[in-house]
Amino acid sequence: MSHEYKSRLTDYLSSDPTKKTEADNNNGITNFEENYSGVKNLCFVQLDDKCIFLNYNYLVAGEFFPEDNKIVLHFTTHVITLNGQNLESLYQDIFHHLAKIIKASNDRYASIARTNCPIVNGIDISQ
Repeated sequence: MSHEYKSRLTDYLSSDPTKKTEADNNNGITNFEENYSGVKNLCFVQLDDKCIFLNYNYLVAGEFFPEDNKIVLHFTTHVITLNGQNLESLYQDIFHHLAKIIKASNDRYASIARTNCPIVNGIDISQ
């Protein structure tokens, strides 16, 4: 077995699909692991725990409106609007296909959330 093959196999096997990541540590936002090479879906969880996932392959365009604290994502079948605070780094994560789960949090928790981290207060889904 070649060294390159062993290295790639080790990378693949070290990515444990059963491993849980805590979204609460990042104000409801979970990113993919650095070396993840599987299918990349983006899951949106609304305040009422209704959720939808969409594949990054169908993300056509994304817009960031810093003055409105809003991100608009245009998928082929849906338009997702994210409202919140400090959303620029989240926009960059989506741009680079790093974000995995985006969970909306209630406005009342914004004061105790980590500073300079993105906080999503609302997720609007339209078709």
